[in-house]
Amino acid sequence: MEFVETFKCNLSRSTIPIIRPICKVGGEPILFESMNWPRCRHCNQEMDFVCQLPLDKPVGVSTQYMMAYLFLCPGEFDENGWLTCPRWAASEGANTVILQKRNRRYRAMQGGAKLPEYRVDLEHHLEPRVDTANIRLDEVILDQPYCGTKIGGTPCWLQQDETPLCPVCGGSTRFLAQVDPELDGPLGVNPSIDKDKVILNCGRGYIFICERQCGPNGAAFLYQVD
Repeated sequence: MEFVETFKCNLSRSTIPIIRPICKVGGEPILFESMNWPRCRHCNQEMDFVCQLPLDKPVGVSTQYMMAYLFLCPGEFDENGWLTCPRWAASEGANTVILQKRNRRYRAMQGGAKLPEYRVDLEHHLEPRVDTANIRLDEVILDQPYCGTKIGGTPCWLQQDETPLCPVCGGSTRFLAQVDPELDGPLGVNPSIDKDKVILNCGRGYIFICERQCGPNGAAFLYQVD
């Protein structure tokens, strides 16, 4: 059986703003180049910044780009309380992953931090490269991939394997990371921040980048629920 490197993300609430281009969740994105704050294609709301992930380490997934930035629509709901923006779907315009190249200069993107900021400490592991959606596999094997927030390794699918194609070139993608909603326990959020806006609320998110590294928008995000 093939084993692959994964880095478990141990997250802790940051007491001071993180202003360097390192792995982090929440707060404000630290950019290498300016860009417009992403908006949802469906409701036109500004998206929430979720996390930034280095692409050169700890898992070298790109030689062209230095950092991936994930943004997610906060959601708009109809009169029955149903979510109308498909923020769970890859390439539907209610979420986006933006890639940027390395630059000597970097700065925080001012847009108002919507989510709590977390420092990330990485813990190295090896896990089997298996299809976690295949319920016919031995349970001992299926339990080995880490199912929390992590970089690299094997995606832990809650439903079927939904590995997306690149939204730009239509080519294959490589798994980069997954994001678990309960980042520091049972949604332990700052009382001043709406609990309904904490990352995903339920389920699990998955980030993929284009194998061809075709451009700054050559990445995709989706999430699944139990």
